Amino acid sequence: MAPVDPILGLTTGFKNDKNPNKVNLGVGAYRDNDGKPYVFPVVRKAEAAIVADETLDKEYLPIDGLADFRKGA
Repeated sequence: MAPVDPILGLTTGFKNDKNPNKVNLGVGAYRDNDGKPYVFPVVRKAEAAIVADETLDKEYLPIDGLADFRKGA
């Protein structure tokens, strides 16, 4: 057996915590009060903008990456 993963162990601690005001900050998605994944409105807006942008394609970047990103970095 491998040692317990410290990040995944956060979820175990969360599940064992009886505090009703607890917040799970571990691995996974934000969830609503029903335990269903919650997608922030700004994420939906960004997704819609990406889908609507017909200039985007599925082409691979060159080996040295995105030029504008490299310049900004």
